[in-house]
Amino acid sequence: MSEIKGQLLGIILAIAVFSIVIVVITGAFQGVAETLDQRMNDIAYTGTSKPSYRASADYNLRY
Repeated sequence: MSEIKGQLLGIILAIAVFSIVIVVITGAFQGVAETLDQRMNDIAYTGTSKPSYRASADYNLRY
């Protein structure tokens, strides 16, 4: 009887862990999707976007 209880406990714990992981990943993807949506709407409606942190200067090659 204890083997069955142990197996049931293992199954329940595995389902709980996977459920927690799915909730965390879903929340993270939803946050990223909302951020991208906000940035895309900003670019589409205003025609401008916030400057990238990497683009701190404009470099032009002149010969």
